[in-house]
Amino acid sequence: MAKILVLGGSYLQSDFVDVACAENHSVHVIDRNAKCYLSTQKDIDFYKIDIGNLADVDKFFIRHSFDMIVSPITEIGNKVSSQIARKHNLLYNSLDAVSATTDKWLMRDALKSTKLDEPKVLRLREGEKLEKLDIEFPFIVKPTVSSASRGVTKVKDLKELHDAIERALPYCKTINNIILEEFIEGEQFSIETITSKGKHHVLGIVREHLSGSPHFMERFDVLDKYYNFLVIDNIQSFVNELLNALDIQYGPCHIEVKIDEFLNVRLIEIASRSGLLRDRLLRASGGENYNKLIIDTYLGNTIGKTELPTSNGCLGMVAYEDDLKCYNRAKKDNLITDSYFYPNYSFVKNPTMLTDVAGYFFIKSKDVSVFNKYKVRL
Repeated sequence: MAKILVLGGSYLQSDFVDVACAENHSVHVIDRNAKCYLSTQKDIDFYKIDIGNLADVDKFFIRHSFDMIVSPITEIGNKVSSQIARKHNLLYNSLDAVSATTDKWLMRDALKSTKLDEPKVLRLREGEKLEKLDIEFPFIVKPTVSSASRGVTKVKDLKELHDAIERALPYCKTINNIILEEFIEGEQFSIETITSKGKHHVLGIVREHLSGSPHFMERFDVLDKYYNFLVIDNIQSFVNELLNALDIQYGPCHIEVKIDEFLNVRLIEIASRSGLLRDRLLRASGGENYNKLIIDTYLGNTIGKTELPTSNGCLGMVAYEDDLKCYNRAKKDNLITDSYFYPNYSFVKNPTMLTDVAGYFFIKSKDVSVFNKYKVRL
């Protein structure tokens, strides 16, 4: 039995905590919100501490002497975990590796020496004349550090560029923290991986159905077992080169890519953490127990051969009232394997990012075409 410190107490990390408890580990959760989702969960110890306050987290860690620290889904928790784990000689990726998978500009810089096919990227500079930028429309405007589509906009002319910069700035310290990225064609996918002692395992490849231009909000994710087996060889070689270049040694990664009809893979971005509810989506698809693997890799346990999912699963995000009809239809047909709605949820008028959703639902089916019946509004 290990003593595990989990940074962040939201619903998005609850499956990790459930798995850790089921494995009879001693689980302690910290969050600055005393009323967060996990604050009242049985079988854990909860403490009100800001996970972004490195000094306070370190003091708590020293006082309780943990065997493992982890923040499965949060960016800031990932960086804090890295620093504390390395200080106390626990297994974790270096701060340089975590930073390069958190900051999109650092990521591109770290990959310059690879042969990966990447989109062209520019970084904005204070006082720069936008009409003289060396990049062709259309392109994507995004903060260097953000997730869940925050501040992301596709632009096709100068006026839209000015508006997109204003939209991105609330998620940046300065205009220097905004990048312009070549818009690339192809369907968007996420690749879910686990790394143990430098060996990378692909656990699943997820087709992301996005809302339309200009914000491309994630709306409906499908894990198709046939497609996974079709592309795994291309994906595994891509993953090995990417994660080796970024010096990923331990833990989960969530990699977003575009894949064209010829199975060419182009990187959009990467995070050295789990993707949104991918642990539950893998389970709904008959895949590996993602969270057990995360625990094993950080504790130094050997991870053997992993398998791709044996069925098909989908994750729907409820962002519009119309989406509730899809959820209720699937529930009536007894296809829901898991669901969650935020307490006292209300619908945002024009949702543009994942923080705007009211809830989530999961479906499992032997026939992937069944999911079309329950696809949410794109």
